[in-house]
Amino acid sequence: MRKGHLDIFKPVCPLCRQSQRGDRVLALGPVCKQEGEQIVEGFLLCPDASCKTEYPIVDGIPIIVSNVAQFVTDNIQRINSRADLSPTMESLLGDSCGGGSVYDQDRQHLSAYVQAHYGHLLTVDEHPPKTEIRSSALELLDAGLRCAGQVKPGPVIDVGASVGMTCFGLAKRYGQPVLGVDLNISMLRFASALLRNERMQFCRRRLGTVYDAMSIQAPSDADALVDFWACDAIALPFAQDTAALVTSFNILDCVASPLDHLRTICGILSQGGKVILTTPYDWAPTATPPAAWIGGHSQRNEKEGSSELILRQLLTGQLPQSIPGVKLVSELPEVPWRLQLHQRSEIEYQVHLVVLEAD
Repeated sequence: MRKGHLDIFKPVCPLCRQSQRGDRVLALGPVCKQEGEQIVEGFLLCPDASCKTEYPIVDGIPIIVSNVAQFVTDNIQRINSRADLSPTMESLLGDSCGGGSVYDQDRQHLSAYVQAHYGHLLTVDEHPPKTEIRSSALELLDAGLRCAGQVKPGPVIDVGASVGMTCFGLAKRYGQPVLGVDLNISMLRFASALLRNERMQFCRRRLGTVYDAMSIQAPSDADALVDFWACDAIALPFAQDTAALVTSFNILDCVASPLDHLRTICGILSQGGKVILTTPYDWAPTATPPAAWIGGHSQRNEKEGSSELILRQLLTGQLPQSIPGVKLVSELPEVPWRLQLHQRSEIEYQVHLVVLEAD
């Protein structure tokens, strides 16, 4: 965690906000480990005498969520996972755990998302021969920035930053401080490590539990402007007027409450700030309760279950739950987004892209 980003983004205590004690800006507590300007281990502290909650900084990632104990409990295996094993040892562990294990799921997710973000930077002696891998994340970012047009100067928050290439791209484009937030510790750890290392080892899934060792040359353009934090996408710990630009790439259909996600990303904008949001509306009950889906069900009414129509109405004041304080300024109905599951399987989504502006 960069102390400069702490000073710029001024995170507030999620527990105090949830308990309606008001916004209490977190302070830096004891620092246990530091590398240059990066705080690798330490604590953020709530200054409220009736709260005093400690928010840990682990592997350079501050964990700023309302229920820290539950989050740590749910993610303790990922928090404690090794990052220094050879590809050979990772292969042995993968075979031992087998398909479907937490270890296997994390490797698969990292393989898919690192390729989607950093495909253009991967190098490897691979079998079969290397073919060009494009960065679907950067292509999606470019489409969003073109659609957004002029963006005013100011801090940028990338919600659902995953492994982080969109953050590096935003920093390079705007030259402003960029904060990437997510709740996936494995992906955040990868992104944060790229800030502190010139080159990263990575295993790309070939088939099953077979992976090819690869490496990534860390992006260097504007990397000093980037940081990564663990925050909840439906309850961001930031005050109003924090960000000039908020991006939300393919997160809306991955959270428990899409409406709360829309409210929190719009609620932290400064006047004239913009939101770039994309979603494939790939609804799943394991991520979002069906009652909270924006469309995708109840096709027997006048909206015919259309997610696009209902989202547009939510953003233009046509529904009781409409999102206040923003206007819809532009949109693209279909933008491609690709994820490679393994060398013989790729998913391509057509995502809906919308740009909002704060009144």
